[in-house]
Amino acid sequence: MIKFIIDSARELDWNSRKWQIVRSLLALSTLMTLLLSDFDRLLFVSNTHSFYFVNVNFFELFNRNFLIIKIIAIVSLCLVISGYFPKITSILHWWIAFSLTVSSTFVDGGDQICALLCMGMIPICFISSRKNLWNTNDVSRRMNIYLLIF
Repeated sequence: MIKFIIDSARELDWNSRKWQIVRSLLALSTLMTLLLSDFDRLLFVSNTHSFYFVNVNFFELFNRNFLIIKIIAIVSLCLVISGYFPKITSILHWWIAFSLTVSSTFVDGGDQICALLCMGMIPICFISSRKNLWNTNDVSRRMNIYLLIF
């Protein structure tokens, strides 16, 4: 069974555009949530900072100046969709999705699945040597072994 999993992972094309399509759809869903929802009603705002993840929450930056935070999140998610700098934007994308999951008042399964998939895509983005994930011209096949070790 383990040999089958390792052989399947080696044959999988880790450098295809499929990964960027998935990342773009996840970023687009988070972007639409931020753009189409009233930001004051979307997020749980507490004056006591009593919930657990207040220290790592993206939306608690800038002392709750929601306009600046919303602009930074929108620009970051557009950068994720563009595919540039996957090592940086993968962590930023997960941070925004995770923060939306833990601080949203409209909790549904889609945001939680988005945060989990973003976290799972971080190793794929870190192993890729490309500056833009839409570009598949300068791709090496040696990335598969590193991904299995990771």
